[in-house]
Amino acid sequence: MQKVEAADAKLSALTVKEKLLKEKEARLLKEKQKIDSAESKIVEARVKEQEMRLREDKLKAEEQKIVQAEAKLAQARAAEQRIAAQQKTLDDKQVLLQQAQEKLAQAAMREQAVQAKEAVLKAQELELASKVRIKEQAVQEKEVALKAQEQSIAAQARQLEQAKTQLSRERVVARAPVSALAPVQYQQQPTQNSLNAPVNSYSAMRQSAMSGRQAVSNISPSAAPSNTARQSSGFLAGNNIQRLLNGSGIGNISSLSQQSPNLYVWQANGLNGRAEISPQVSGQNISQYAQSFIAREKQNCRGDFASLPASLSGGKAGDEIACVSPNGAGKAMSIVFVQKGSDLMAISHETAADNMDAAIDARDKVASFL
Repeated sequence: MQKVEAADAKLSALTVKEKLLKEKEARLLKEKQKIDSAESKIVEARVKEQEMRLREDKLKAEEQKIVQAEAKLAQARAAEQRIAAQQKTLDDKQVLLQQAQEKLAQAAMREQAVQAKEAVLKAQELELASKVRIKEQAVQEKEVALKAQEQSIAAQARQLEQAKTQLSRERVVARAPVSALAPVQYQQQPTQNSLNAPVNSYSAMRQSAMSGRQAVSNISPSAAPSNTARQSSGFLAGNNIQRLLNGSGIGNISSLSQQSPNLYVWQANGLNGRAEISPQVSGQNISQYAQSFIAREKQNCRGDFASLPASLSGGKAGDEIACVSPNGAGKAMSIVFVQKGSDLMAISHETAADNMDAAIDARDKVASFL
């Protein structure tokens, strides 16, 4: 019995052990499963760790690329700044170059204008020198004529003295007896006529000589003698302007028209003529009127302006002006200023700068006729 009980006890113990073993196996199985799961997770974790390392490597590589890109970007920005600075420098140099070219062009244009002005001034100097020579020759001719007249006057004076001597003799004869008077009176009439002839001739020659002296004294190297005997009054009518132009001998007058009550224009031999009539302002003289006229022309000139006064006799004033634009083109004008009653008049002829002589010739002809 005891053995049975012992066997039963062992069997119970074995059963318990088996149950414990099964439980242990179940626990071990669970643990194994946990271990397997853990190992699987470890593997996954390792895989993920490798993936993370790979990602980290990639990120590091990307970061390096980013750093390199940022460095390159910084270099590019610095290069852009250098390029912008160089471009600005180039732009500034381009502006300076353009300004220098413009200044060069202006200098060339001014040089051309100066050359044109010099040509005009040289032409004016030559024209004035020619006028001086002509006037000097005229003075010399007048002096020669005056000497001839003085010699003629001296001869006439000698004839007068001879006539006076003859007259004294005849008066002595007149005191003779009456019987001798008739033949003497017969001869006295022609003798008296011969006396009057040298007296009248002497007076005429003396008056001519005085006029000659006055004419010579009025001549100057730069002024032409005036013809006051041909002056006329009333220039406010177009027919008077026409008579003035025709009488001056300019020739080929065309397109004479009245632009306003006090302005007439015309054309003659390639010249543009103009007559301006201005009522005299209180206290204004012909010189002030001429100055205001020239000031107006200077203000209207878009270039270099030159003015040269001309001496005119008979209370007239004259001037020659030239306006040369920067491109070298220019115009010239010759003017005569005259006063008629209470009116002041400016008669001008305008032409190209290289045709100044024609304008001066027209001015002198008008001045001589006034």
